[in-house]
Amino acid sequence: MSWVPVPMRGANELSSPSLELARGFDVEYVEPRYDLESIPAFCVALLNAGIANIWVECGKNGVPTEADTATHFDGYIAALRTMKMLRGHPAQPRQKLLKGTRSQINSDKSGAWHPAVKEGDIVEKGQYLGKLTDYFGNTLEEFESPSRAIVLYYWSNPAINADRTPRDYNWHNGLVSLLDLED
Repeated sequence: MSWVPVPMRGANELSSPSLELARGFDVEYVEPRYDLESIPAFCVALLNAGIANIWVECGKNGVPTEADTATHFDGYIAALRTMKMLRGHPAQPRQKLLKGTRSQINSDKSGAWHPAVKEGDIVEKGQYLGKLTDYFGNTLEEFESPSRAIVLYYWSNPAINADRTPRDYNWHNGLVSLLDLED
């Protein structure tokens, strides 16, 4: 699943242009983010410098398909047209807004991750998300969804290393990223 998060901080004069940039990407969802901790530091720095910006979640854990590459390329062309840096009208495909609280399922153990969900799945509270096994296949832990949510992405690399947290970044023990769906 590909989507465009949009930092929604500061004056409306930056939020509106940032949303306009996002509208040019051919993705199903746009996700306005208001919580400062959920916005990457570089995006915050750009906003603080008065620069509208977005980031694009499209690439399948660093292994993009040709369609993912086209989504990026066409979206950048639309962004340049939106900012009047290229002639022509920007594409503005239909999109839905993602709203809700983000959560991430992490493991405090190391092992092999076996996901039972994929990007874009809607999961219900208590639904089985997958399991972590040791390298002999013995189940170490099973994971369930804490709420009704959409699966934004899941870790496709089965190797989970709970002890590796460079600069307190928990990428190596992540399993599933969810966005709780508001009723």
